[in-house]
Amino acid sequence: LLFSGLASLAADMGSISFDGLSNHSPSHISLIMLLLGFGIKLGLPGLHAWMPSSYAAAATPGSMVLSGAMVNAGIIGLLRFFPVGQTDYQMLGWLLLLVGVFGAFYGVLMGLLQRQPKVILGYSSMSQMSTVVAAFGSSLINPAFGPLMVTALVLYGLHHGLSKAGLFLALEYYRQRVNRTAMLSLLVLLSLMLAGAPLTSGAL
Repeated sequence: LLFSGLASLAADMGSISFDGLSNHSPSHISLIMLLLGFGIKLGLPGLHAWMPSSYAAAATPGSMVLSGAMVNAGIIGLLRFFPVGQTDYQMLGWLLLLVGVFGAFYGVLMGLLQRQPKVILGYSSMSQMSTVVAAFGSSLINPAFGPLMVTALVLYGLHHGLSKAGLFLALEYYRQRVNRTAMLSLLVLLSLMLAGAPLTSGAL
């Protein structure tokens, strides 16, 4: 989907250069393919099935990469290839806002019903990436938010990737009974960061 979407985008532009990409209006077919491709990486509702199960099945280093670099590639894709700051994409913006808000709450609800910690973290990622998509959608609805939204989403992606990777690592050491008191304290701290507790990266 991503390769086809990028090929279609190159055909729209008549070029394979990044120059002028931000000023170009992509076709609907290009946006649909890119949205589906990056939506899978972000774990949007209906495209999320891989996320909780792969988090649970992967070894801890794999889970750390999936929860950090993999989902953040979706954020980079939105910022790089979608028409940030353009005025003709309010309908797409509303679609992303609605899907994002639904996914944010759906991920929380499904996570609360789970018992495996890694699966819970998977649904947490789904919820938080849906929040990112909702925020991005709002910047398409009101293009004036575009520059600020780029900064916010880059910061959010960095915060989420590091916090979630830290949770997987602390969970692994806790399961191996390596200094369990310290690991439990770290799990609590990282969870509070992810939840946006005051004076943490999540609050920022």
